[in-house]
Amino acid sequence: MIRNYLTQLNVEDVTPREKFELDEALHREIHAAFRTDEIRRDPPTSQDEMRVGMCYFHETIWNGVPLFCVAL
Repeated sequence: MIRNYLTQLNVEDVTPREKFELDEALHREIHAAFRTDEIRRDPPTSQDEMRVGMCYFHETIWNGVPLFCVAL
């Protein structure tokens, strides 16, 4: 996905809004990659699951709602 976002950012006719959305998606993918442990040594605790869920909530709801409202 990161490669696709970077490729799309280099297209000449990308609009400022599309660039912003691609930057945000790229940001989310990079953060998700750093949060992901490729091999889990221990099963996740309920606190771990809650923390990950809240990260996705903050990254999608708080960033997505204003974009949605602008699109209306």
